[in-house]
Amino acid sequence: MRSSALVILAACSTSPQAVELLSDTNRPFAPAQVTLSRSPPAPACDPSVPYGTDDLFTLDIVGVPDTRAQTLIAVMFHPGLPIGESLPVNIAPMTSSFGTPRQDGRLPLVANYFFWLQGENPDDIDSQALDDVEVRIDDLPDKEGETGAITVRMEFIDGGIYDVQVHVPALTVMPCPR
Repeated sequence: MRSSALVILAACSTSPQAVELLSDTNRPFAPAQVTLSRSPPAPACDPSVPYGTDDLFTLDIVGVPDTRAQTLIAVMFHPGLPIGESLPVNIAPMTSSFGTPRQDGRLPLVANYFFWLQGENPDDIDSQALDDVEVRIDDLPDKEGETGAITVRMEFIDGGIYDVQVHVPALTVMPCPR
């Protein structure tokens, strides 16, 4: 059984989000903000549009703002991914985006992605490249404001591990004409 540490964050919504560092974590990164946004496929400006299989969810785990770039872990996925199953991420080699190291990857099925932007402080999580990443959708919300639970496990080439489970309410985001 895994033990864990629990951190409560107040971020973009009125409900606090829980960030749980799992027991084998040896990289204690504490994000400043965690959000789970949902984008429906059809243009609509009403969050009450029913959730569906064509929705796109984005989990953002964001570090403390720096002068140039923030640490960012992002997972973009559709509801077709299996619930409760650890999914391997096919990780690309580390590259640079505007001078900041990053690694991207693909989850199973079509159009499901993982992104890690190292941020200005390379020691926020780890200064080395990723060796292995797994994502598990533990619980997916069915409607606005329900809490989703997602686990992200990142293993680095130097043996570092960041293993985190987040519990965050989903908020619908969509471009709306003004």
